[in-house]
Amino acid sequence: MKKKKELILGASLIVIIIAMAIVLVIINKDDKKEFEDVQVTTTVDESTKANDSSNTFMEETIIKCCYELRYIFAINEFDDISTVSVNKLAQYGLCHLYYNSLLDVPASDELEYRDASKKDIEAVLKSQFNVEGLNLEESDIYNKAEQKFEMWVPNYSQQITYDYTVTDNGDNLTINVVYYEDEVRSKVKSEATINVAKEGDLYYIKSLH
Repeated sequence: MKKKKELILGASLIVIIIAMAIVLVIINKDDKKEFEDVQVTTTVDESTKANDSSNTFMEETIIKCCYELRYIFAINEFDDISTVSVNKLAQYGLCHLYYNSLLDVPASDELEYRDASKKDIEAVLKSQFNVEGLNLEESDIYNKAEQKFEMWVPNYSQQITYDYTVTDNGDNLTINVVYYEDEVRSKVKSEATINVAKEGDLYYIKSLH
């Protein structure tokens, strides 16, 4: 009789343990579903949008590109980019096919051969200056026989030091830059005022002085 009671008690405990395990599985499943249904959203205050990382990256890329225009491509200033030599613009477009800034290219002592179609270069110039309809085939780097642009590109990798301020004018930005000769800012190399226009999601360099 005692043995029978022990068997019944043992069976009851097993049933209770199984029941508890089933309950835990159901709870964990519900918790998991509830967690999966949660969507995390981030709200950025309007007053901080002008200072977010994407805008900073855009501004600093433009500042580097204007340094390149001035010190690599000898385009000191302009009000209308279409008045600039197509030879310089074709070279600029070809060099920027793979990098937003030539200053950030991995350092190397080797020249690098680049070629591109007119469509490729036009896309770069459109994105950076919002300019179209240039007669790029007049460029010295245009190969008429193969109908492509080509050149050996030097490595322009370097670190530059600058300070800048940005003024948001609504439909455009004014970036005032001071470029320095060295990292400790002991001597000013030049100053520049860059007008950046906005058209939809596109920010482009409108003028440089």
